[in-house]
Amino acid sequence: CVSDTNNMTFLISERNKVGVDDMVMLTDVSEKGIIENLKLRYREGYIYTSIGTVLISLNPYKDLKVFSKEMIEKYRKNDPFHIPPHVFSVADETYRALVSEGESQSIIISGESGAGKTENSKGIMQYIAAVSGSGDAVDRVKNIILESNPLLESFGNAKTLRNNNSSRFGKYIEIQFDYKGDPEGGKVTNYLLEKSRVVSQTPDERNFHIFYQIFYAQEKGELKLGSPEDFFYLNKSNCYKADGIDDKDWLRATLRAMDIISISKQEQKQIFQLLAAILHLGNVKFKSMAKDSSNAVDKGVLGTAATLLGTSGDQLEKSLTFRVISSGSGARVSTYQVPQNQGGAEYSRDALSKGIFSRIFDWLVAKVNTNMMTQSKGKSIGILDIYGFEIFERNQFEQLCINYCNETLHQIFIDLTLKAEQEEYVREGIKWQPINYVNNKPCVDLINGKPIGIFTMLDEECLFPEGTDASLLQKLHKNFGKVPHYQIPSGNSNKTFIIKHYAGDVAYDVNGFLDRNRDTLFADLTQMCISSKNDLLRQLFSKAAEEMPTKGGKKRPVTAGYQFKTSVGYLLTALYACQPHYIRCIKPNETKRALGWEDKKVAEQVKYLGLWENLQVRRAGFCYRQTFEKLLERYYFVCDATFPRWRGAASEGVSIILKELGLPSNEWQMGKTKVFVRSPQTLFEMEEKRIFSLNRIATKIQKVWRAWRIRKVYLALRNEALDVFKGQKERTRQSMARGVVAFFGDFLGLQEDPEILGHLRQSGDQKVIFSESVNKVNKRLKIQQRILVVSDQALYNFAKLKKPKKGQNYELKRRIEMRSVSGISVSKLADNFFVVHVPSEYDYVYETPNKTVFITLFKRQYNERMNRPLDIKVVESIAYKLKNSKENSLVFEKNEAAVMPDVKKVKGHLQVAVQTGVKQ
Repeated sequence: CVSDTNNMTFLISERNKVGVDDMVMLTDVSEKGIIENLKLRYREGYIYTSIGTVLISLNPYKDLKVFSKEMIEKYRKNDPFHIPPHVFSVADETYRALVSEGESQSIIISGESGAGKTENSKGIMQYIAAVSGSGDAVDRVKNIILESNPLLESFGNAKTLRNNNSSRFGKYIEIQFDYKGDPEGGKVTNYLLEKSRVVSQTPDERNFHIFYQIFYAQEKGELKLGSPEDFFYLNKSNCYKADGIDDKDWLRATLRAMDIISISKQEQKQIFQLLAAILHLGNVKFKSMAKDSSNAVDKGVLGTAATLLGTSGDQLEKSLTFRVISSGSGARVSTYQVPQNQGGAEYSRDALSKGIFSRIFDWLVAKVNTNMMTQSKGKSIGILDIYGFEIFERNQFEQLCINYCNETLHQIFIDLTLKAEQEEYVREGIKWQPINYVNNKPCVDLINGKPIGIFTMLDEECLFPEGTDASLLQKLHKNFGKVPHYQIPSGNSNKTFIIKHYAGDVAYDVNGFLDRNRDTLFADLTQMCISSKNDLLRQLFSKAAEEMPTKGGKKRPVTAGYQFKTSVGYLLTALYACQPHYIRCIKPNETKRALGWEDKKVAEQVKYLGLWENLQVRRAGFCYRQTFEKLLERYYFVCDATFPRWRGAASEGVSIILKELGLPSNEWQMGKTKVFVRSPQTLFEMEEKRIFSLNRIATKIQKVWRAWRIRKVYLALRNEALDVFKGQKERTRQSMARGVVAFFGDFLGLQEDPEILGHLRQSGDQKVIFSESVNKVNKRLKIQQRILVVSDQALYNFAKLKKPKKGQNYELKRRIEMRSVSGISVSKLADNFFVVHVPSEYDYVYETPNKTVFITLFKRQYNERMNRPLDIKVVESIAYKLKNSKENSLVFEKNEAAVMPDVKKVKGHLQVAVQTGVKQ
């Protein structure tokens, strides 16, 4: 909380500096108003805006230091109502909800490629790592979470036309926490790696980053690597560098991450051997031979690839140029080796390259998960960073999968925000204005509906040996031609079909759909990998061997589409089980210009991200709602009638609290089970009053606790004081009855006196342990008024000046180091005299009614500092040394007539007469 008024004013002034931070407060409530507000803020460097709890992020294409340590501290220490929207505020809200409510949370980051999804997800993990606890086990998990990012990005990210570090796979990172809110484990789930990029890229795009890093590896010579330009899998796109990416430096981060997730040096070596083998495989060319067969053109290139794969050149060539075909069933199964033509051999080569790389990627993800695995089942925060909606000139099978995933995520957004919000108002009996919104469930059902959808028909067509892309398209047109979200193109109906997505109409080129869905890696190639001398390659394909169909087996092959829609189904189940938070990312321009803006580009994204509908619902409805029970639990202490315990119905208690807070009646409504608050300003006012009440209660608790703690400490001191003279010295009744507070010690309050503290700190002392006005006996046996101070390492003797001199009220007469003191002497009678013995100099004789407090506190400090006990003597008379090195003594006698101690000079020494005291 922010308690300082000036600081709060400063923080509040940070809000709405440019445009409106929260667009619920817009005056122009329209799509145009949204776009203009975003544009105004973006051009001034404000890349984050919100609509209620939904964060909108625009990619600045430059470093604005939004993820600095200073920003983390700012959002960690201050209430979100006081500071502008930020990805850290989403992370903070998510983490606090996990800890306070004990429910799993999810952050769904959506937007098209190049909109900044990955950077925001890394910012979230950075913030959570900074604000959660520490310890060896906790720090280890944090380290794996943060350091595994460069590794997964090396193998899963690439330069595209839209983004120099584009994620070519989707990932859902779950960070699991213990009951204290500290990370204790985690899991990464990856979706649909774009493995076709391994063998082919669009001009001016790159392969995955790791294929360029490998040229800086120490083993470059062993791997037979020259330069990227030498390899077919890299030179087709004629792009080898990416702005802002240092492949050599990134390789170091990749290797460090491998070490952190326990990938051995031997495994690292084998990974690079397989990556190099993929590059060499791409250079293997084939020529057509008789009878529709083929051979490798360059046996040397083939041999290099084979050696790196841990097999022979002959075995590799045979696996690429022949295919084993089985026919029949049961005991009558026959197998044939069928030669492949040039096109078939190239297909096998590319399929092997893609198969090896995708399995390496899955293996790395599994390694990360193994290192973060935990047996306990705590609550988690899930961060979904997945490819955005894609519309290209040619949209293929991968775009259908990606856009299907985005349709389902948009459906979640509708279900959990727009639709659920309106249904909740109706269910709770809240008066408001309904808003029309686009429900995209029919589109989701078209792609993956039951009993039949596009994915189902695609899988069925893959089962037919005579099935082709053309036959698939005919069946799609026939079955879905009259479905509203499906359209048969007028001029190109024999090649494409159109789906009317929420983000726009997309024409899909059906060419290659069956091959990409089958994702076939022939058994010959799998068997070759299983028999490899490369341990890692054998391990990567061991599971594939278990899943290979047996001779005559009828097991249905698992298609890429089936795997993807199944994994999306698991993802939806996980997301629906969490409390969601949303970050909607926008790409402001197509050319990656720093703070560049394209109205049309932004307008398209504002539309398909559903920001307008979201704003309408928020404006027509309420920004905050909570169950009666939870709101009562959060605010019960702001009202005397409900604090410290409310025994009535929760709804009655909430009603009392809201009225006590003085909120306008039109700013809140009571539903059947929840209370609804309309505007952010009202919620801000509620939180301010809550914080004020918390501070008031906390101050009271602290006061009581400190008093108890002080009493406990000083009670121990008083008991210690009783033991100092027990059975040896008579005491006055006042001394025996001295209260606990007396052992506070600083009777004169000099710990707050800057002049005294100045004297102490000149000698390295820091605190006042004891201070009191005392009587000091000088060498002429006269009484002088002095101030005695005990610090952490010395005794001080001050004289109080009658008049201030040069601004000073005290004169330092003597400082005695604690190590110079040999002991303290007192008499056996009920007097208040004591002598401090300083053998290296001269002794001090003092009188004070608080001698027991002084000796107790001095004794404790002396024992701690000198690591030896202070010598305290209780004697009949006290011998002491004067400043001129002469000896003198204090003589004590009883005199019942002496109401007050009678001190007089007798034969050169002091004689003290006192009444009989109390014996312990």
